[in-house]
Amino acid sequence: MEDRSRVYVIAHAESQLGDHVRLLQDAGYEVKWFASARDFAEFAPVVAAGCILEIRSQALEDHPSLTALTAQRADLPLIVMSRIEGDVTEAVETIKAGAADFLESSCSEERLLSAIAAALDAMGRADDQDREAGLTAVRIAEMSVREREVLEHLVAGGTNKTIAKELGISPRTVEIHRAHVMERLGAHNLSQAIRLALAAGLTSS
Repeated sequence: MEDRSRVYVIAHAESQLGDHVRLLQDAGYEVKWFASARDFAEFAPVVAAGCILEIRSQALEDHPSLTALTAQRADLPLIVMSRIEGDVTEAVETIKAGAADFLESSCSEERLLSAIAAALDAMGRADDQDREAGLTAVRIAEMSVREREVLEHLVAGGTNKTIAKELGISPRTVEIHRAHVMERLGAHNLSQAIRLALAAGLTSS
């Protein structure tokens, strides 16, 4: 499995773990148990990428907020499993607070494994998107002033003709700069170039 395939289980007593740890380990995950959110918070800054599974046995108000729980590692997806069945309010509030998923303890093993896999997959996609945005930002920074101006106007919805008029150059020159911009970004079409530029934080002219 990839390095991010770790699950940090937060449960207030080993008796709450049940067969969850064994299930996760059999599925190939590296599992580490924490007795409380406070214990996890002490190690949060240095733990490797992975997923947090909090097993609740008390009412929602008796638990620290999700914001406090993941404040130091907001990049780690959190799945909450509640032993209090049928509490719709808890489920809604948990998701609204930023949890990746909410499960009841009676859920099937397949449902738990699916939720963890989905959370880790989403985290992986986010990592890829961040890397792509960072690379695009570097490529934009390396563009000439005129190339960047053309790109900004393209993001704003300009055409070759309107951009030429705005910049005081010929439409043919705009076409040349536009081709260079596409090549630098590694974009196959205008839509892709605009998406990459926006993801990298470029604003329209």
